[in-house]
Amino acid sequence: MQRDQSPHRLKLGLIARRMRNGTRKTQVPPCNGRRKVVLCRRRSKTRKLERTNRKMKAKIEQIKGDMAEIDAQQKCIAEGQKKVKKKFEEVEYECKKLRMEAKLIWQQSAGTQLRLNLLFQILKAREANDVARDAYLTLSLRQLMGTKE
Repeated sequence: MQRDQSPHRLKLGLIARRMRNGTRKTQVPPCNGRRKVVLCRRRSKTRKLERTNRKMKAKIEQIKGDMAEIDAQQKCIAEGQKKVKKKFEEVEYECKKLRMEAKLIWQQSAGTQLRLNLLFQILKAREANDVARDAYLTLSLRQLMGTKE
């Protein structure tokens, strides 16, 4: 019984528990005629660091992959934006062109309306036998037609 409770036995029990936790025991050369059992914690720490490094490297690789995917998506978005911008510029150009055409049609319509009004007034003057007014309006119509050409 005394043997089981000796400090040496307790120390061996502690060592055995530590071994289960992942540390190893090594024997140190005899000192004063006794051998000591020592735990190699340095290797255990190194292994933990290696595991941590591997995990970090895996996370870094995962992040790099995510960044590459995001980069590809951003390039696709930028390309889409360029296409939309180009299309918008084309639509804007067409809009400007249509406005100019509409303005030209409006101007032609206004000129036609003015000539029609002069013709109508000339007819009224001829019906009323107003020769002076008829001559003045005819001259105005000729001048208007002459500036057009």
